[in-house]
Amino acid sequence: DSQFLFDQAVTEAKKQLGVERVVIYGFEPDLSGCIVAEAVDPGWPRALADRISDPCIPGKLLDEYRRGRVVPTSDIRATNYSAAHLQLLNRLQVKANLVVPIVAADNLLGLLVAHQCSGNRVWQDTEIQFLQQLATQVGLSLTGVSLAQARKAEAERAQQLNEIISKVRESLKVEEIYHAAVTGVREALKTDRVIVYLFDENWQGTIVAESVGSGWPKALGANIADPCFAEQYVE
Repeated sequence: DSQFLFDQAVTEAKKQLGVERVVIYGFEPDLSGCIVAEAVDPGWPRALADRISDPCIPGKLLDEYRRGRVVPTSDIRATNYSAAHLQLLNRLQVKANLVVPIVAADNLLGLLVAHQCSGNRVWQDTEIQFLQQLATQVGLSLTGVSLAQARKAEAERAQQLNEIISKVRESLKVEEIYHAAVTGVREALKTDRVIVYLFDENWQGTIVAESVGSGWPKALGANIADPCFAEQYVE
């Protein structure tokens, strides 16, 4: 469970470093992110679940993080952080921080960040190495979790496919076969709609079967004419 790994990591890091707060910041595809785990001493502001969007993070820095760059800052007032980033750090009363990337399978997943809130702090090499090793272990563990989750999902899909095939084989009518197929596929893929679209001799066609979630428009029976379909897709 990734959340268990995150919670363990921030708790252990805060204990070993003697800081007021440690967080894990997880990246999203648009480079915004969210604090997904936090260990913080009583009396200090909490950051958990804060959403952070910093458009000023340069792509070069993200690539350097992916390759293992560490950023120790003894005094955040002496940095060139963006105004939005500084505003967040000030709200959290951060005076110094240590930022270490979490990388799994060569992908930058997040940052493990220690916050010193009671005053400035010069980070020692041993402290930096400790947080690096911890972040590396989190990354390796996440890779293991991801592989286990992938294997579980693959097994579930195989079982769902077998169930769909069994229902299709049990069906005697064409309509029942179509219904079993679209229903089973939509459940397996967790999509809003699955259809069966049949062509006529002119490569136009009709939607003859549909499974659609509640609240979405129905397409069953719709006639669709695409004059470019045969030219683009039919050999």
